[in-house]
Amino acid sequence: MDRLYKKQVEEYLTNYGKLVFISGARQVGKTTISKQVIKPNPNSIYLNWDYLEDRNKILNKHTELFKNLLSTISDKKLCLILDEIHKYKDWKNLVKGFYDKFGENIEFIITGSAKLNIYKKGGDSLMGRYISLTVHPLSVSEIAKNFDNDIDYIKSPKNITIDECEALINFGGFAESYLKATAKLHRIWSNQRFEQLFREDVRNTEDINNICALELLASIINEQAGSFISYTNLANKVRVSDQTIRRWLSLLEKHYYCFAIKPWSKNVVKSLIKEPQIYLWD
Repeated sequence: MDRLYKKQVEEYLTNYGKLVFISGARQVGKTTISKQVIKPNPNSIYLNWDYLEDRNKILNKHTELFKNLLSTISDKKLCLILDEIHKYKDWKNLVKGFYDKFGENIEFIITGSAKLNIYKKGGDSLMGRYISLTVHPLSVSEIAKNFDNDIDYIKSPKNITIDECEALINFGGFAESYLKATAKLHRIWSNQRFEQLFREDVRNTEDINNICALELLASIINEQAGSFISYTNLANKVRVSDQTIRRWLSLLEKHYYCFAIKPWSKNVVKSLIKEPQIYLWD
């Protein structure tokens, strides 16, 4: 299905000439959006770090890769998508080298299921070379196909059907689960996504010795979504320190499992100190 982000990515590539970082939760639609962007140009290339053959091309055969890309350039720039490249510990230096050498002739889209602009294993900074875009789950606007980017903020409302509304409430805004819209498939999809997030994404990119305790924390957060969190209470339940809970919550936010909202207060310091409410992306 069409997403509003496709047009944004196309505008960023055309008007700014920088790397485009597309980040967001696992299976939120980053890869689909990227492939839709390059579809009109069949000579563009998609490479996924999770595939061993693509990984070899990125690390050991990139000279040949770019030579082939440059040989097919016509009046329109080609695009290279590097998916999940953040799992490589020196990915920022690698991408920086690619961009500095070939950026005038090739467009780059970097996608990942972690917050790419703060990723701690990135090495050298890409400051000033990229534009960052976060993909959110499906919105009512996207379901209604309201992709109008006019500057007028007051518009005539568009309706969605009762079935579309119920599917969004019951199965969430992740496209695969929303489109299939059955309880059984949603349960299977949710379990698989949870396992992949912790057994693949987090384990492969973070220094976590007790992945089972982290999974326990995630399941507790799932039950308490929308509530104010107590670091001490969570620490007692998971049997780790308060500081570990804070660090793990930050890690879960970085991997788009959850996000925190601080309580509003006229006293800014008080607002920052008070414990936040926690919500899930799914």
